[in-house]
Amino acid sequence: RCWQDCMMLGLNQTDYYHPDHDADKNGGGCKLRPDEGLDAISSLSPGSILSSSLVGGTNTVYAWLTQWLADNLGYDVASIIGLPNDWRLSPDVMEGRDGYMTLTRRRIEAAVSSNGEPGIMVAHSMGNVIFRYFLEWLRNELREEAHERI
Repeated sequence: RCWQDCMMLGLNQTDYYHPDHDADKNGGGCKLRPDEGLDAISSLSPGSILSSSLVGGTNTVYAWLTQWLADNLGYDVASIIGLPNDWRLSPDVMEGRDGYMTLTRRRIEAAVSSNGEPGIMVAHSMGNVIFRYFLEWLRNELREEAHERI
């Protein structure tokens, strides 16, 4: 039941709250957030029951890509970032709830600054939609910042 509650969203894509559950009576509830960093994207479906049938076991394509970028293009693994997202939410809700777009901008800027190399962005599946939204959001942010300087 807890897993089901965590996968559900409340009204307007908010964290799920069920008044009949003990944790919720104490002000708790289910607050689900994506994991962070490279560990969150290094393996897809690790240890899941269906991972063998869906992806042939644990899929380590991003672990391989991270290592390849370091070995072949000279990127420091410390400056390679993973930006997992909550696939249940629309991008504007992710920004409003968690500041996702703002944090994404800060993390990309820090990685590019520390590495001294242009950034390489790789998006997968719904991440493509999120990244396109991020680029539009960033364009609007930069425009507002430019207007504030005038």
